[in-house]
Amino acid sequence: MLVSKIEKIEDGRVFVKNNNQQTTDAKQGSEKWVTVKSKSGEGKGRKILLGKGGIIKGGNTPKSVQGTKIGSKEMKEKLKKEAKKKTLQYFRGEGPKPKEKKIKSKKKRDDLDLSGISEQLSLEVPKKKIKAKKKRDDLDLSGISEQLSLEVPKKKIKAKGKKKTEPLITKERRDEIDEKVREFMGLPYKRKTITKGEVLKKLDNKESLKGANLSNADLSKVNLSKVDLRKANLKYVYAPSSSLSGANLQGANLQGANFKRSNLSGANFNSSNLYHATLKEAILSGANLKRSNLQGVDLTGADLSGANLKGADFTNADLRSADLRNADLKSADLRNVDLSGANLENCNLSTCDLTGTKFKGANLSGVKWP
Repeated sequence: MLVSKIEKIEDGRVFVKNNNQQTTDAKQGSEKWVTVKSKSGEGKGRKILLGKGGIIKGGNTPKSVQGTKIGSKEMKEKLKKEAKKKTLQYFRGEGPKPKEKKIKSKKKRDDLDLSGISEQLSLEVPKKKIKAKKKRDDLDLSGISEQLSLEVPKKKIKAKGKKKTEPLITKERRDEIDEKVREFMGLPYKRKTITKGEVLKKLDNKESLKGANLSNADLSKVNLSKVDLRKANLKYVYAPSSSLSGANLQGANLQGANFKRSNLSGANFNSSNLYHATLKEAILSGANLKRSNLQGVDLTGADLSGANLKGADFTNADLRSADLRNADLKSADLRNVDLSGANLENCNLSTCDLTGTKFKGANLSGVKWP
């Protein structure tokens, strides 16, 4: 059997080099055994049987390659597919491990002259590690552990103390912001920030409610007569049928509060905020509402006889069928107020702003007009 190497392929003609190093033409119709090696020239190579026009007939080649022309694109693609197939079979456990390609760089590594380097490495690296260990072992730690055990906890305690004594925002401020956001977005307000039982307990213990936060609390039918509630937060309080006669509510915030049918006679509401509060059928006889904000308040059927209403703002308020006998409304703002069916006998309306005020069916006997 003649073993040759392919010299070149030209126009379908395959030129091979035989054992005598002579280049011959693999003639049409003849078959030749040739040895094909990689470009690097490594390894024994493949023995391939070539037929007419360089067509692979057999030899040490996959069956899928047989019938293709040697060196063609088709042959290369089929060899790649075959290599992938073998790799998959290996990982599935269906075949042997495929041969790994040798890397040229390995030769370069093997050819490196490392004489003397290993000695340097074996001497220098351990020295550095030993020095570091010695330094650590030689450190005098006497007394340091005691200092640490005393100093570190002190710092931690101080840090904790700062967090407690210097909060970023108080609960009251957070609740106030929450209410403003809810009001702006038209969301319902939180109810019962303080229970009725807690309020009664404070009253029994004679605790001061001055400036207290009672917003959204349920105070229905609670007796708060003569209680000091100056500057207290009573926003959206639900307190129908309660008693606050003689109570001091100066500067208090009663926005949106519900005091329907409550007894508020003689109470001091001086400069308080009753914006859109509900005081329907409430008793406010002799009460002091001087310079109070009563915009949009529902006072239908309320008793305001003899009340001090000087400088109060009643804009858009509803006072239908209200009792305002002998009430002092000097300099009050009564724009767009509905006083239909109200009793204004001997009422003082001097210097009042009556723009858009309704008096349909009202008792106006003895009224002092602007």
